[in-house]
Amino acid sequence: MTASSKLRSAAIILYATLAMLWLAIPQSVTNWSREYLPDFVQPYATGFAEKAESIANATRIPLLYEYARAGFQAATKR
Repeated sequence: MTASSKLRSAAIILYATLAMLWLAIPQSVTNWSREYLPDFVQPYATGFAEKAESIANATRIPLLYEYARAGFQAATKR
């Protein structure tokens, strides 16, 4: 494997993980975009984040996350 191939593989894994987290916990990105992005970017970013949040909620992916989180908390007694 070449260095560029390794870097490409790492980038794919990183971005895929971020995408899965965004679909699992979509409200976090929406809240982050409202709080931390500059004013001139917010209308675009917040709109995009809200659309992604509605898609995630329609697919019920966040519900799976909540089940997994509840199971983890029960297993660790938190």
